[in-house]
Formats: sequence, C-alpha cells, structure tokens
Amino acid sequence: MRAWVVRAGKDGESEDFALENGVVVIGWDDLGDLSNIKGRDEVREMLRATGSYDGNRLAIYTGQVFRFARSIAVGDLVLLPCKRTGTLAVGYCSGGYVYQPNNPPGAHHVRPVDWRRTEQPRHSISKDLLHSIGSLLTVFELKRNRAVERLNEFIRTGQDPDLAASSDSESSDLDLDSIDAEDAVDVEQLAADRIEAQVSEKFKGHRLARLVEAILEAEGYVTRLSPAGPDGGVDVLVGSGPLGFNEPKIVVQVKSGKALVDVPTMRNLQGAARNFGADTALFVAWSGFTREARKEATNQWFQLRIWDSGTLIDKITENYVRLPKEIQADLPLKQIWVLARDDA
Repeated sequence: MRAWVVRAGKDGESEDFALENGVVVIGWDDLGDLSNIKGRDEVREMLRATGSYDGNRLAIYTGQVFRFARSIAVGDLVLLPCKRTGTLAVGYCSGGYVYQPNNPPGAHHVRPVDWRRTEQPRHSISKDLLHSIGSLLTVFELKRNRAVERLNEFIRTGQDPDLAASSDSESSDLDLDSIDAEDAVDVEQLAADRIEAQVSEKFKGHRLARLVEAILEAEGYVTRLSPAGPDGGVDVLVGSGPLGFNEPKIVVQVKSGKALVDVPTMRNLQGAARNFGADTALFVAWSGFTREARKEATNQWFQLRIWDSGTLIDKITENYVRLPKEIQADLPLKQIWVLARDDA
C-alpha cells in the first residue's frame, strides 16, 4: 500500500465535486482520454502536442499525470488537502482511471475513492505530516514519516498517533527534509500552518476571543468582550461609530474546540443576535464548519459571516501592525517577500 496526495484544482475549485462524488480528479482537460497510455513517454508526447507545455513544466506535468492514471493502485491511501476550507479528506482508491468528458472543467480525469474521513482540520495531524504534504504539486507520493501507517490509524480512530508527541515537542522548525515532493514547496501554506500552531498554543479558550476582539478593534470597530466564563453564546459585541451605536451591529461567538460547528449551532448564534438587536452575527470556529454549515452561511450572507482558522490567520496578517503589543509578543511575525511561481 502507498499513500498519495491528490489536489483538486489550483484554487480548490473541484474539491466539492470530488467529495460529493467520491472521486479524486486532476485538470489537464486538453489531454483527452488517458485510458490506453502505457508509459511516461506517451504522456509527454500528449502534453507536448497541446503546445501549452515545455521545458521543466513538461517533465513535471508528465510525472504527475502518469502517477494519477497509472501509479495509484486500488487500495492505496489518498489524501485531499482542501484549499477552500483548510481541511483534509482521507480515503482509499477504489477503482482505476476513468475519463469523463461530461464532468465540469477540471474534473475530466477521475479516480474513484472511498472517502473515510472528510472535513478534518489540518491541525488534526502533526507538523511533520503537514510538512510532508507541503508541495505545490497536484499529485505526489507520501513516502516519509510512516505516512501509510499513520494515515491508516487516522482513518480508523480519527487521531494521528504521532500528534501528541508532536504537540509536546518544543521545536516547530520547518523540516524541509520531510517534504517528499521534489521541487515545488508551498511556503505560504507551511508558514500558515506554523502560525496556526502558535495561535493554537498561545490563544486557548477566552484568549482566542480576546484575539478576535483585537482584530476587530484594529479594523476600526468598537467592541465589548464578555468576561471569562458562561457568556450566553456571545463572546464579543461589536459596533461602529464613536460609541459603537452605529451599524453594523455585530455579535460574535468564538469556539476554540476541536469539533466542527454545525447548522443548529450557527442558528443559535443568529437567535442571540436578534436578542441583542444586532444586524449581523460573526461565528469564529478554530476547527471550522461542516459543509452544510458553510452552505447555510452562504445562504445567510447578509445576516451571518464565518471565520475558520485560515480566515483568522489572514485577518491576523492583514492587521498585525495594529494589534496590541502583548498579542504581538505571543505571536511574533515578520513579513518577507518571495518570488511568486505557478503551481507545478
């Protein structure tokens, strides 16, 4: 048995299709049917014939397309890092390559998958495995860090067996040797994972609510943080204007636990918003939201907004220079510039 990472679009545009239809997919729609290919040379010539690929990209894409169509075996582990939700899905490949040209763009090349764990927060696996999946490549094999053994256990129990040991470690340095895929490292995602680990360690419980309040203050709102302890489902009251009397008036609930927030929990917050006479509710959930809850939030766009850990990290980096010094001390960040590159 081997373990593979298969992404679903540069911006995660095919992730919902993959999870809802029990498949993994890749792009390269212009190649047509790959059912009869027998070697990498055939894939290379198909790519070359499109006129869109040359040089290093031709070699890199050849390897990825061939792996998807021929190297992944029935029964192999498949991991899908979901870019849009910041979650992970893990399952077993359950069938051979299929070409389905009537699928949406970016999903013509298909492998069926029996998804066993979906909507798992990225921080539910330890740092070394996160580093191992930190490649920009669409398809690559996880070879190190006992990936097969640990992902099988993760499917069985919902727990990475090495997570506790990783959490106890004082070092959070990036180990580039733990990254299997050869050349293209998603430095931005790896940096975000390290920031998430620091936030998770330093801002637990009520301190996470204080962090959210500080971000909203940095964005120009007037806030009131509920004291630690029972809060009636509302952690922060938010308003605009000199005294906070102006619209929008927002109630905020912050959850730092490991469970995904579901639709009924979000509706409870909306009920609290009405009780406070607020226009809008903001739900901040460190571990994220179920897919149904995300759909509900979209339908309630003008009454409800949601932040998961990824959104919260974005808000921290956007407002960092305006955050209080005590928060900056617990979360020391430095901005750097790197050359942007296309996904490999």
